Amino acid sequence: MGASERELAVFVMGGTIDSRNAPERDGESVILRESLVRRYLEGLHLNLKIVVRVICLKDSRSITQEDRDALASAIQELGIRHNLVTHGTYTMKQTGEDVLMRGALRDKVIGFTGSLGTLLGTVDEEGRLMPSDGQFNLGYAVGSVFSAENGVYQLMNGETFKLPDEWWAHTPTGVMWKKSGRETTKSH
Repeated sequence: MGASERELAVFVMGGTIDSRNAPERDGESVILRESLVRRYLEGLHLNLKIVVRVICLKDSRSITQEDRDALASAIQELGIRHNLVTHGTYTMKQTGEDVLMRGALRDKVIGFTGSLGTLLGTVDEEGRLMPSDGQFNLGYAVGSVFSAENGVYQLMNGETFKLPDEWWAHTPTGVMWKKSGRETTKSH
């Protein structure tokens, strides 16, 4: 891979990965005012150029069509082949499908990732640090976009789902996914 192939555009849209736990709100996550994704990725000292654009910082259930349009425009404007979108898990599939429908983006690799835990991790009742799938999913996603063919993907929990035939979805009762023609549901 040449130097131009080692460039990654990261688009931040919010979600739990960019939040903090709020025990006073009964475990509900609170979206941060400033994304931690750039600082986290820069702290890893990766051998690639990373360009970060914040589209919005929202719970994914508040993502609008205008936010999705802004994402697609930003991907097109930057013109980088390898793209990663951090996104809340509740509507990640819908935003991915929206991006997939835009023919102008077909010459790109666009991966979506998020988490069920904050990028910061959490502390339990005894003060022990609890790991977060945010760090794992972000690392998995960065590595995956460089080995994927053009298309739109969800990169979650060590799995690659290529939309529209494969997908991963978070629901109020758990997560479900479709891979290799088989649908699976896992309750919280």
